[in-house]
Amino acid sequence: MRLLLRAAAIAGAAMVAAATTGAAAFDLEACNTVRAEANNVRLADLLLGVATDSELACYVRIALLRLGRMGEDDYGNDARARGAYRIDVSPFNTEAGPYPMAYLASLAAELRASPSEMHDQVFARAFVMRMGKADEPAALDPASPFAPPAPGAEAAAETAPESAAGAAGEAAPQGSAAAAAEKGDLRTPPVASIAGVGPADADAGSAGPDAAAVPPELRRSLADAGFFPEGATPDLSPINLPRPNPVAPDVRAALKAAAASAAPGAAAVATPSGCDDAGSDADPDVRRNRGAIARAGLCVGRVRLTEGAITWTFVSVENRNHPDGPVWYLPHDNEAEAFDAAVYAVARYGGRMVAVAGDETRFYRGIDPNRYFATTDADARPCRIRRATPTYTAFVMGLFVGRPHIFSAHNNTNGGGITARVWTDKEKGYPISSGRFGDPDDLIYIAGPRPIADDRDATAIRQKLNEAGLSVVHEHVTRKNSDCSFSNHVVLNDGRPYFNVEAEHGSTVQREMVDRLLETLGYSPVAGG
Repeated sequence: MRLLLRAAAIAGAAMVAAATTGAAAFDLEACNTVRAEANNVRLADLLLGVATDSELACYVRIALLRLGRMGEDDYGNDARARGAYRIDVSPFNTEAGPYPMAYLASLAAELRASPSEMHDQVFARAFVMRMGKADEPAALDPASPFAPPAPGAEAAAETAPESAAGAAGEAAPQGSAAAAAEKGDLRTPPVASIAGVGPADADAGSAGPDAAAVPPELRRSLADAGFFPEGATPDLSPINLPRPNPVAPDVRAALKAAAASAAPGAAAVATPSGCDDAGSDADPDVRRNRGAIARAGLCVGRVRLTEGAITWTFVSVENRNHPDGPVWYLPHDNEAEAFDAAVYAVARYGGRMVAVAGDETRFYRGIDPNRYFATTDADARPCRIRRATPTYTAFVMGLFVGRPHIFSAHNNTNGGGITARVWTDKEKGYPISSGRFGDPDDLIYIAGPRPIADDRDATAIRQKLNEAGLSVVHEHVTRKNSDCSFSNHVVLNDGRPYFNVEAEHGSTVQREMVDRLLETLGYSPVAGG
């Protein structure tokens, strides 16, 4: 049976080039064999290993499904899967081949930092079957490129000094993704040397008109008509794919448009003394909220922080008339609705919000800011962060001095990996199936050091939030399962209640979710809020 499965997987992989080329039907059964066997860590290794384009077509399709950038219907449909891939790869140079190394590295980094792969129904079913047959030998030969990692392999990878995804700010070594892309080399071993490279890393200096030229690996091409045929991308509804990450040309165009609209003669908006003008700020999130900021008399500012070779930039929106309200931290710059909801919260309830100000992407110079909390090297090691990030971590936690609660806000994709319909060792979901907030993608994340069944306080707040019509997911965080995310760091090192308002991209209810959460916790709107 083992040999038959292996043969089916390898034979099927030779046919999966159709996922991108459309030359033949996609072999769903063969790819599902890989999908059932490979967890996210293994899938990341496969993406960065030596593989043919036909194998990568399968690996990428599984990765996009697990990362919420395509849905189950898209995964099984060649045209829709090809459309999803065209959108996702569009910021990267594809002249040297359809799977740029920088793109594969960014996918691998996201997989390693993503929520449980148990959200993948095929993997979950296979996992349950494997647990029921724990004493039987593995279904796939370890020599197969589709086999799961050997026992102890993941633990060894965690302690390897060169395996850190998101090695912040260090120069790319020889053989890195950036270097490989420059040379047109799609896959350059060893894997460890490219694990931390992401799309924003190579383009970190492209935020303004005077920025350096766009690196070749980020030039938009899609030049190969075989892989990217002419014509519109198929309709991908009901999945709401995130916007393609803007690269330098797009950012520069946006900046020029912003400068034109802020030219002399444009309508003036009063700016509080000592604050930046929201209308002249180049950040599109700030400019989008210019009216709301002006009406509430909020103060906009920039904060810069250097740790090692990384200089962080944050945008701050503060209610100086009511400074004692709740504080919000937003680590992802591509989550527009979350930013808008946080501005709304600051205007209505006082306090402050601070958000990472990058290039409107999830990553900041190749780093996921929500997987970067590590006070010590011991904290960093399980998360594949090369070394501790005490300056960044202390800055974020310092925002909440004197506050009883810690708040964040995020956006996710429709039907993606973040959902209230989850039940794993780490995450327990309590969905509300009807009402204004009945979409399982709209939820409140809470977290604690004990299983929720053993935590009376967490159970009580979960019940209150459910009674308020909000779905809830509870994270059980331990030192062993920590992913160095904001919520995990708070649980392990702070102890104050953590709340993340999580809503789908394009959501119209995230502001109302903020209201419902804060009302449940006893906050009241400020005068004029």
